[in-house]
Amino acid sequence: MVAPRSIVGTVFLFLAAAQSALGDDAQAPQKPDIEFIKCRVLVVDALGQPVQGAVVMPSGFRTRAEPGSHWGWVKQRFGPVPKVKTGPKGIAEIEVPKFVTEKQTIGQVTWLVDNPDHVVYRADHDINDDPAEITLKDGYRIAATAVDAATTEPIKEHLYAVQSGYNMSLGAEWRQSKSGVLLSRVFDEAQITLRLVALTPGQPARFSDLITLDRADDGGRIFLRSIPLKPGTRVAGKLDPAVPRPVTGGNVVAFISAGEVPQDGSRAALWRWNDETKIQPDGSFVFESLPRGEVVQLIAVCNGWISKNPTQAELDAVLPWQENLNPGLANSFTTPQVFSLDAAKIEPTLGMFTAATCRIKVVDPDDKPLPAAEVMMWPNHKQLRGGSTVLGFGYRSTDLLRTIEKGEELDWQAIMQDKMRFRAKTNDEGVAVILNLPGRPNIGLNVIHNDFDQPALQGRRFRNVDLKPGESTEITIRMEPKGENELGAP
Repeated sequence: MVAPRSIVGTVFLFLAAAQSALGDDAQAPQKPDIEFIKCRVLVVDALGQPVQGAVVMPSGFRTRAEPGSHWGWVKQRFGPVPKVKTGPKGIAEIEVPKFVTEKQTIGQVTWLVDNPDHVVYRADHDINDDPAEITLKDGYRIAATAVDAATTEPIKEHLYAVQSGYNMSLGAEWRQSKSGVLLSRVFDEAQITLRLVALTPGQPARFSDLITLDRADDGGRIFLRSIPLKPGTRVAGKLDPAVPRPVTGGNVVAFISAGEVPQDGSRAALWRWNDETKIQPDGSFVFESLPRGEVVQLIAVCNGWISKNPTQAELDAVLPWQENLNPGLANSFTTPQVFSLDAAKIEPTLGMFTAATCRIKVVDPDDKPLPAAEVMMWPNHKQLRGGSTVLGFGYRSTDLLRTIEKGEELDWQAIMQDKMRFRAKTNDEGVAVILNLPGRPNIGLNVIHNDFDQPALQGRRFRNVDLKPGESTEITIRMEPKGENELGAP
């Protein structure tokens, strides 16, 4: 009997998909008469032989009109994401929606194919390919054992591996045997960075140093023996004294991006770790263990306040890489403050500024108030050498690892919906109020209603709102009858 372990280096893609799904839900009504198209996928190995038992899943879509955009599969509209195994001839048949929303025609399907004996496959194919031909690559495996750095005792339980890379396996990517050996599935990266992590119950997380490996030959195996693991840095921080106490409704998200960016500029080689914690009423917050020797990026949101963007000088003083602040991006994203994890314990103080408020009045075509309309806004925060997501959204890599160990899956769309703080429903006067927004220009806003649509702007049902720190901005959204101007309609 073996316990599954999985990596979290690519989870930001899940976040991107979840954020995309959030936007998708905001684009179209829920219709029971979704039109589907049957697609066939042919999966073969490197020798051209059919692969039986590979799991095929549509992980996203691109539209004909906007091939640069990427849409997630929205379960609330399309139902559960289908996962179909290939038959003896390597064929899987799967139904996918014809339209991503309203009349926006899907042009490409992002197929994800998972077979434990091959490298995970993820790429776009034309929806009309019959079949979509997919060749799975051979690769190498990694085996590892670990010891406690202080006692040299072998770590035979609760051992995980966290690695770089973009591919997303549908199952466990690592498994630990009773003997304590951690064995990976098949990988193909020319270079990979990873850390071993021990999550012993009741103890802070223990980390190995960052390990960089070059590709082994197909069918080969890399063995890492007795890798020492040690506790990380304890981060015991607090908010700026300017924030009134008691602090309410607050959280801090942490992000770590480690390793060197290769010459081709790809961030796939970077190692990533995520964490989040609540802010206590006295303004304090704690991360029990983050990998020592790295730089942690912190963003905080609480009722009435948001963490400040750092200055160029503050970044230069801490970061081991060059990060040039783009003034345009600074107006679009909340950027993290950075701190060196260079001791057993650090005590950072986060600079904060007052948040903005948006008061939205929603009316029908006759200017009558529309109650029960759902209003959503999506200010974003950026991760240095990473992606972006909704401001203040975070998760714990430790929770993800433990969940996968149990053989369970995380519903990222549900998690995003549950943690989405920037949403509100209109009252009887048609008014919704959204708090704790960053005071900056061009924050997206969307309104959905059972009987009315928000007028489209540049092919999307949203508008941008300019906000100022510490101020309340009022806007009015006049809706149009649902179906009057369907997106993508001729």
